[in-house]
This record gives sequence, C-alpha cells and structure tokens, in this order.
Amino acid sequence: MNMVFSILAILSFSVFAAYTVKIANRLKELKSRYFVRFGTIEKLFYRRYELIQNTANTVRAYLIDEAPINKLLETKELAYEMVQQAAQNPNIATIDQVVAVERILDRDLHNLFSIIDQVDHLKHNQSIRWLQDEIALTTQNIDLAKQPFNDAVVEYNHYKQRFPSTFLAPNIGHTLNAAALT
Repeated sequence: MNMVFSILAILSFSVFAAYTVKIANRLKELKSRYFVRFGTIEKLFYRRYELIQNTANTVRAYLIDEAPINKLLETKELAYEMVQQAAQNPNIATIDQVVAVERILDRDLHNLFSIIDQVDHLKHNQSIRWLQDEIALTTQNIDLAKQPFNDAVVEYNHYKQRFPSTFLAPNIGHTLNAAALT
C-alpha cells in the first residue's frame, strides 16, 4: 500500500510539474511575441522621430518664432525616452506613457504643419513636403503595426488570466498585464 501511494504521489507530482512547465513556456512564448511586435513599432517610432527632427531643422531657418519648433523637439525627446522604456518592458504603465506623449507629439506636430501651411515658401518647398509625406506614411505604418501588437497583448493577457495560469503566472514572473497601444 505504501508503494502504491508513493507511486501515485510521484506520478501526481510529475504531472503537476509537467503542466506547470507547459504553462510557463506558453506564457514566455506569448510574452516574447508581443515584445517582438512592439520592436516593429519601436523602429517605426524612431523613424518618425528622425523625420520630425529633420523637418524641424529644415523649417527652423525660415521661422522667426522658434518656440513651436522647440516645444515639438522637447516632446519628441520625451517620446523617444518613453518608447525606449516601453521597449524594455511593454507593460501597462510604460505603454500608457507612450500613448500620452504621442498624443502631445501629434498635437505639436499638427501645430508646426499649420505654421508651415501659412508660409508660402515653406508650403511649396519640396523637401518639406516630402518630409511631411514621409511622416504621414510612417504614422500610418505605426497604426497598421499596432493591430498585431494589440492582438498579441490580448492573447497573452487572456492566457495569463485563465485557470490555472492565473495562479501560476505571478509565481513565475508574470505579474503585470500587458497593455495595448490605442
């Protein structure tokens, strides 16, 4: 009887251990998937920031009041830092920071584009038009890349919150939910 009990205990423990490893591996795979997807968006953000910098440098020579340009560049630098933080750990806090600073950056960029449209020699400058078009295209690409990232985030969060993952996840390093880019 003791021998049967020992065998059953060992088998039960083995099944539990195997199932725990399976859940841990799946969580790691899903987390890796949304990290990779964020990496794609990260590269697009950096391209956009470079284009914004080039636009600001080109326009600066033509404007008397540099305050809108300086504000845009300050916001761009903050956005760059927030994206770097989110790339290291894309969780709810870091993604929310990226979303918030991107809204401000969009507003500041729209403000600069409005100023450009009011100055004839800027409005018709081919280099500036090209930069504006590239910024718009890159922004569209960011929006397109958000969907696969958001899908990966949802899949990770759902798996993490299902039984028995919900009990195991916090104990194996999966404490925070991932956050979607909106």
